[in-house]
Amino acid sequence: SCCSHCSSAQTFDHHCPWVNNCIGRGNYRYFFLFLICLSLHLTAVLGLCLNVIIQTQNDLDNVNVVVR
Repeated sequence: SCCSHCSSAQTFDHHCPWVNNCIGRGNYRYFFLFLICLSLHLTAVLGLCLNVIIQTQNDLDNVNVVVR
């Protein structure tokens, strides 16, 4: 067993440090749901960051600089 430190009779695949738990037959569904939600969250954050960068770039292009 990959997860000999976990005291359970289930078959475990590996220990995931991100959720601090062993991943195995009993919780694959929740682990994959976690991965899907995490992927959607990261995609949304990336999209919003790109949107802010694009908007800021457009605003910076319209700034009038006075040179003395």
